[in-house]
Amino acid sequence: MTEKLHEPACFVLLLILLPALSCSRPGPGPECSLEGENAVARVEMTAPSAMDVIPVESGFLAAWADGSDVRALYLDNAGAAKGAPAVLFSLKPHHENQADAGTGTREGESARSVKDLKLGRNLQDGFQAAVLVTGDLLGGGSARMYRIGSDLRVKDPPLVLGPAGIYSSGIDSVAVEHGTHVVWHNGAPGRFRIMCSWIPQGFLHADPSIEIGSADTEALSPSLAKCKKDTCVSWASMHRKEAESSASTRIHIQKLRPGCRPAGPALHAAGSSRVDSRPALAAYEKGLMLFYRDDADSDDRQEYYARPFSFSLEPLGPEQRISRCDGPGGIHPAAYSDGFETAVIRTFRHTMLVGLNRIMHSGEKKGAELQVYADGTDFVMVRTARGRDRTLILYSEQGEGARIFSSSVVCR
Repeated sequence: MTEKLHEPACFVLLLILLPALSCSRPGPGPECSLEGENAVARVEMTAPSAMDVIPVESGFLAAWADGSDVRALYLDNAGAAKGAPAVLFSLKPHHENQADAGTGTREGESARSVKDLKLGRNLQDGFQAAVLVTGDLLGGGSARMYRIGSDLRVKDPPLVLGPAGIYSSGIDSVAVEHGTHVVWHNGAPGRFRIMCSWIPQGFLHADPSIEIGSADTEALSPSLAKCKKDTCVSWASMHRKEAESSASTRIHIQKLRPGCRPAGPALHAAGSSRVDSRPALAAYEKGLMLFYRDDADSDDRQEYYARPFSFSLEPLGPEQRISRCDGPGGIHPAAYSDGFETAVIRTFRHTMLVGLNRIMHSGEKKGAELQVYADGTDFVMVRTARGRDRTLILYSEQGEGARIFSSSVVCR
């Protein structure tokens, strides 16, 4: 990486706008501030196609898809890069470091690209990465799970969990006591399904995938959260007969036992007028929070809402509006002791920026939104993770040689 890469993209702008960037405006909740911005990587494409970040003992681990490659990088507690990015694996044909030899594109096969990825801690050692690889109308896509060592090298060939059609989008995973649940969106012409696969502890094989939700128009954005010893999954679906109604998208939550076994019927948890409602689940010690997008105030700009549920999927309060969320991507929550923090892409005077909000366990917004502005470009992807004493926001800009940035946020 070059010296220029490490120049903060909007440090001067942050100094100018510092009063607007803090949570010190009137409202309940502690003051929040940006503790600095770091340019941690540059991508070869105009933007990464997938990205994630998780906390680790010494800071954070970030990963992103750059064309055919998936790269990873350790960050310190302030979000600064620790060394150079490592290539975890590549979809290029005959890649010499590719652990899953033979899975690259060859002549006559469909083109493949990484659509989404989800990092997690492996309960045995190291990390795991659930990856959604899409092909084309000829096929070639799949959901996969990679086991990664602390040296950021793939340990074994990936577990191929099931197919993923050309319109697939979204994958999530969560490790529980005896294994790992993985859910993904399998989208093909005329058929949209939410699939689930169970990987028993030991990581030697994956059980056959099971369909847990479907729709004939759309079934999107599966999201997982721990529900004590079980797993809860949310997703959105749309059917043709509902497409003209005011709440055409249904948002579901279902509890799963180990092995992707449903623990009762799915709950119709909310409705949205938006196809891309993108529900997201987050859990704390006493329950769940469901986040989703809607345009309930009919201003043609999407907002996002929060609604609390118990682990038995009983509503604990009404849905509450948090903020605008009309940019690319959805809501990316992280839980902390007093509630949740959510990062989204939203517009401000026709510019895409990052907005970070804090939400109490009741679903009420806590304090004002902290906003991170871009300098001359738009932000197109954001992820967040909660560390020991701060939250890290990982976000990317759009453009040739786009950069990936991190900012740490401390609330007092």
